[in-house]
Amino acid sequence: MRVAPRSSSSRRGWTNPLCLAFLLLAGASWSRPSSFWQNLPAMVAVPSDAAMRATYDSLARELLAKSRSGAAAQHWVALAGGPGAGKSTVAAAVVARLNELAGAEVGVVLPMDGFHYSREELRRRAADAEEQQQQQQQQQQQQQQQQQQQQQQCAQRYEEMLRRRGAPWTFDAAGLCAALLRARASGAASLPVYSRAVSDPVPNGVQLAASHKVVLVEGNYLLMWGDERWAPLREAFDECWYLRCSSLQEQRERLIARHLQTWTDEKSKLWGEGRTGAASKVDANDFLNLELVEATSKNADRVITSVAAD
Repeated sequence: MRVAPRSSSSRRGWTNPLCLAFLLLAGASWSRPSSFWQNLPAMVAVPSDAAMRATYDSLARELLAKSRSGAAAQHWVALAGGPGAGKSTVAAAVVARLNELAGAEVGVVLPMDGFHYSREELRRRAADAEEQQQQQQQQQQQQQQQQQQQQQQCAQRYEEMLRRRGAPWTFDAAGLCAALLRARASGAASLPVYSRAVSDPVPNGVQLAASHKVVLVEGNYLLMWGDERWAPLREAFDECWYLRCSSLQEQRERLIARHLQTWTDEKSKLWGEGRTGAASKVDANDFLNLELVEATSKNADRVITSVAAD
């Protein structure tokens, strides 16, 4: 297992007394020219079944050793990638093995998805955006007609926000950055999680305690430092990993299956019924987001490739 060297200017050093952050983001396999893959960080293949468990064990042992080095009270690592690559699965498996090896709950997973804007917040933002646009236009119709048009356009804008939910601008990036930096400084926090059952964030869904020595935060856009909304995260982490699925088709099937588990009438209206609708959502939304996330892999110290089970 090789690890690409970190730039001393990109993130804090190991001796920083603040929290170190571990972010898991799922990644994907893309049909790119050979030059795209040149100069990528060190690659760690994650095969299926027993070999995958061995990889989890290796990663957990490495994190355990770092957590016991005494360099900091907590060890945070960043791993980035696209939707459907298996970041939640990998994060849970590595932390479970870490805690097993330590004989105590020294590791914790913090999901980025808890910082999705709620549907109500998306609706409010859609209304605000439409109101700002309306203020720039000339008053050409009667007030009642304008109100009707505004309501219709607001509904259309909200629908578009729902269709693109999961894109960077549908997350509370400022809230995420502030919460993680506070958590790093204090060593403790109560953070939200995302409930697929209700399709909205749930407050206080996960607890970070001072007793946790390794913190894994998983999500899509944790390495999107080129965007000023996400740039503060650059200072939050000392080690960054990126998870990439070896098969784009496998990743697509994972996403379709995941959507179908919580498919609703609202989603059917947006995308269509059943598997056809779920596939449309993957192709028209998730894969657009995946391309954005894939571009951030250059900020990772290590790329992990998740290989589909045979």
